[in-house]
Amino acid sequence: MHAARHLLLITLALLCGLAQAASSYTFRSDSFAWETAANTLTWDRSCTSYPGDDDKATITLTGGFKFRFAGVDHTTVRVLTNGGLQFGTDTGFFRTYTNTALPAGAAGTQSGCTAAATTNVILAYWTDLNPSQNGSGGVTWQQKGTAPNRYLVVSWNGVYQYNTSTPYTFQIILYESAAGVNGEFKFQYGNANASGSNATIGVQISSTDTTQYSYNSGYNANGSAIRWFVPNGTPTRRAEYRFDEYSYTGRVGEVLDSTTNSNNGVRVGTASTVAGGYVCRGLSVPANTTSASHAVDTLLDVNSGIGDKGAVTFWYAANTTWNNSAAMLLDATTSTSRPFFLVRQADGSLRATIADGNGALLSATTGAQNVAAGAWRHIAISWRLATGTGQSSLRIYINGLQVGAATTTTTGSL
Repeated sequence: MHAARHLLLITLALLCGLAQAASSYTFRSDSFAWETAANTLTWDRSCTSYPGDDDKATITLTGGFKFRFAGVDHTTVRVLTNGGLQFGTDTGFFRTYTNTALPAGAAGTQSGCTAAATTNVILAYWTDLNPSQNGSGGVTWQQKGTAPNRYLVVSWNGVYQYNTSTPYTFQIILYESAAGVNGEFKFQYGNANASGSNATIGVQISSTDTTQYSYNSGYNANGSAIRWFVPNGTPTRRAEYRFDEYSYTGRVGEVLDSTTNSNNGVRVGTASTVAGGYVCRGLSVPANTTSASHAVDTLLDVNSGIGDKGAVTFWYAANTTWNNSAAMLLDATTSTSRPFFLVRQADGSLRATIADGNGALLSATTGAQNVAAGAWRHIAISWRLATGTGQSSLRIYINGLQVGAATTTTTGSL
């Protein structure tokens, strides 16, 4: 029998609004099965200062095959030399050879050519690649299968990074879907160079709708695959705490859950409700510098109340700069072998750690965050435990951008 994992909100800060969150596209690990692609692309060689290097080519789907992306059916797709695809309007993004964290900015100007905000791109390995460099491999494509199971394969085959002889091999596969359903797609990585350490991997529908898998981080391995999809259904909101009460006395149920689920909590220590939250009142929690704890106990058991898939989100403003000291943000740990927490570390980074029922650990860490005292940030962690090799995931988001992620193999349950 597992001990109850009550979720504690433990922050030297103001908290406002605890709920679940979701983004348009999400991802999971998938099986690796390399697909051949027989047709060589011919680059447009227009509206670019570097033809064949920072360039594009258009593929037209045939036989009634349409790929639905972000709610829109497409019969053409634009291939970008620098490791991605784009649907719909050409924004000039193919000229942007320096990768950044998502959201990617607008393309640079080119006389007589389009330069607009970056939209509708899927980025398997956005970095400065040059398939036209002497000795480099090329980019190939092929439409395969029969209705209703057709798919498009686009492969970068040993393509050199600009001004190097380092080859990168990866591919994007677009899968046909039922009418009105967004199609899924897969990124596959065919050599060890495509580790992600010098690239951006993710999806950008618009500047406010992005899902970043990694940015200049070595998350990938030779023979790995990432499956992208839009989750079905609406997440169940288990609890939302607005901290709108006038005062707390330590009475069970005094911290009200704003949903109809009655998951009311209780003040621990001297945590107090104060004016000046981000979207409502807030929770002020003094520093836990002694053995005494200060927090709100939600009385919500993570195992039974949320489960093996879930998310916790909140607005957070620290009383000091993030890199001033460490601070626990939330905790549902039952023992040293069964951790479940999110901590702000002394360098300003965030680290989330959870464990499955057998104590197998899954931990994700962000890079150091330079955030000033009193500056509000929206923080979210999401977890998904599932059986199968590498199928369990843990992610950290700040202001809607994924800044930390990890996958591992677990029992599939907390």
